[in-house]
Amino acid sequence: MKKKALLAAVCGLALSISATALAATTSSVVGMSGLSPLADRPEDNWKQMLPKNTYKLVTAHQVEGRQGVASEGDYFWVSGSKTLAKYDRHWNQVKINKTPFDGYKIPSNHIGDIDVYQNEIYVGAENFMDGVGKDIQIAIHDGDSLKLKRTFPFEPTSGQEECSGIAVNPDTQTVWMCSWVGEESGRYLYEYDLKTGKYLRKVHIQAPPQWVQGMAYFEGSFYLTADDGTADEKEPDHLYRVDISPGASNAPVVLERTFDDVTFQGEIEGLTFDKKKRQFLLHYNRGSRIVLGMVKGFYPGYDKQGNLRSIRIRHHQLISSQMTTKKRDASASLYFFIVHLLTVPSNPLYSLAWHNNIPAPHYSQFLSKTPPVSPSLPLPPRYQFPNYAPSEPRSPL
Repeated sequence: MKKKALLAAVCGLALSISATALAATTSSVVGMSGLSPLADRPEDNWKQMLPKNTYKLVTAHQVEGRQGVASEGDYFWVSGSKTLAKYDRHWNQVKINKTPFDGYKIPSNHIGDIDVYQNEIYVGAENFMDGVGKDIQIAIHDGDSLKLKRTFPFEPTSGQEECSGIAVNPDTQTVWMCSWVGEESGRYLYEYDLKTGKYLRKVHIQAPPQWVQGMAYFEGSFYLTADDGTADEKEPDHLYRVDISPGASNAPVVLERTFDDVTFQGEIEGLTFDKKKRQFLLHYNRGSRIVLGMVKGFYPGYDKQGNLRSIRIRHHQLISSQMTTKKRDASASLYFFIVHLLTVPSNPLYSLAWHNNIPAPHYSQFLSKTPPVSPSLPLPPRYQFPNYAPSEPRSPL
């Protein structure tokens, strides 16, 4: 027995040393790409794995275009598969370009989510049909005329097979793209230099969401929308957050928000942050039945020629004005969410104990490896902080 115990102790010590040595050397490991994997385990940083903001739905607007949205200053830009439109703060259409591919040297038929930086619209254009994309290019359009100004060369060796969204990071002066196509292409985010257009790297996102539709950069983080809910089953789609470290080859994905505010939404699309009003804008296609990224008819109660109910949400009250027709338009809508930074308590143990009205010393038993002393002590509810607002109730938008 003594020999077995000694052997176990020696093995345990050896494993401990190996694990420590491995952790110490991980940060110095450089892969074939010249990038380094994350040095730490993301799950050990509990603040990093929680949502960064809370979102409260406030209103919705119908727009022309079913792909993406961007915001800068006093204007908004909306992309359709083959259109670019500009709106003012009151959602009056200022300009629309129904032939945005004029001047393209490489023919395109599809625009995904967009971004805007210094009154220039960044577009990820491609030829897309039935879930397959090709001839990807980064195109920059003028924010006023909406016409093409210049293009960036696409790097085919990156492995990107489709472009569903694009985002500008003004802090690092870079442009990033995401891919709706799964497998290898959809597991990465792709970085280019904002000034030169040079391809810089791709970052492996872990675990990657399914069917990424758009991306945006806001206050140090990237945000991705994913059409990962099955609309036929009325499952909601989601918003995810990715924090990318300089020189890193991979980055963890955090679930930021579940959009159960919209029923029978059809397909989530692009996103943007209105920094002026600190609002989050989300693009949705309602009523359209989407198969492999293409509209294949409409859900019951919707048609292409119908009229949409006039719906606004103010102070949690739904105001609806029903039109004469019984059909509803399957056009796209923008949903506005007020964004509040989530202040995470510095001490999770005592904060959780306070939230559940359990004395901290007793609550610590739930977080330890030993069973609680008192079996009658109530189990903690969902991991939640006192200042973390729950999701808004579902509304038939």
